[in-house]
Amino acid sequence: MAMMETRFDNLRAKMREEGIDAIYVNSPENHLYVSGFDNPDGWLLVTLEKVYVFADFRYTEAAKADSASFCEVCLPGKPSFKEIAEEYGIKTVGYEDRRTTCANFNWLKKQFEGVNVEYAPLGGFFTDLRDVKSPEEVESIIAAQRIAEGAFEHILKVINYNMTEVEVAAELEYWMKKTTLFADMHTHSENSHDSCCKIEDMVKAQIKRGSVFFAVTDHFDTDLYGKTDIFTPIKNAATECRRINEIYGSECTALCGVELGEGFWNNDAYRRIIEQEGYDVVLGSIHQVRFENLTEAYARIDFSLLSEETIYA
Repeated sequence: MAMMETRFDNLRAKMREEGIDAIYVNSPENHLYVSGFDNPDGWLLVTLEKVYVFADFRYTEAAKADSASFCEVCLPGKPSFKEIAEEYGIKTVGYEDRRTTCANFNWLKKQFEGVNVEYAPLGGFFTDLRDVKSPEEVESIIAAQRIAEGAFEHILKVINYNMTEVEVAAELEYWMKKTTLFADMHTHSENSHDSCCKIEDMVKAQIKRGSVFFAVTDHFDTDLYGKTDIFTPIKNAATECRRINEIYGSECTALCGVELGEGFWNNDAYRRIIEQEGYDVVLGSIHQVRFENLTEAYARIDFSLLSEETIYA
């Protein structure tokens, strides 16, 4: 969420610069840009302290899951705009004049009845903000471009005179969804005990099948903590991903990840590995279980040597 925090900081700085205390956001694109939640039926009220995400009751759980940490998800009218204005001393409210109808603007003014506020048309306020891209946004744009390029190369191989425009569009859509939605997000390299594959060979194989990204998520088994070095293999994988991306990144990106096996068994190991790298993907897995009174993993216990009382304890 670092990208979202930066956006909010930049947004607040611009609000202060232009003397705006709050902003009513009703356009879908800016709702998503500011909050991180793609709201199908709702709006935002942005203050200098937090962002209020007003969502229909059907979408509140999704809003809580997707919205940035500085957002508060609310049902429409709870709290009211008037209550928020009184709490924060709001005097000037910005609104998206290029995306607001007369009816919507009249509705907005009714929400602040009884409070002395002025309304400021924002014009290109959000456009100016969005013109400057963060490194994360640039990466997303590059990834999207790779997908588009891959789709174009694919359609050149299958298009023919008998295909209709609708069929071509369907083929393009299917290929792009297949390539992105079904990417390999869990792979092991030579840095795991159950693989001997070099990450460079893995990238080449992904490029051959038309993928524009995949994730390298090598094993980090906390049950081996203190018995062998389980940190260096993950560091080696992350270093290799970065090296490989410098070579093949324009064709396919190897996302840096880790698979945490039984992470809850050892909090110290868990924290250390999470802080060790800047991961793109973190997986949690359970390969083994153990009982409260037993120290060995379930799969390694010889139950024939234990009493029934111990087993069922």
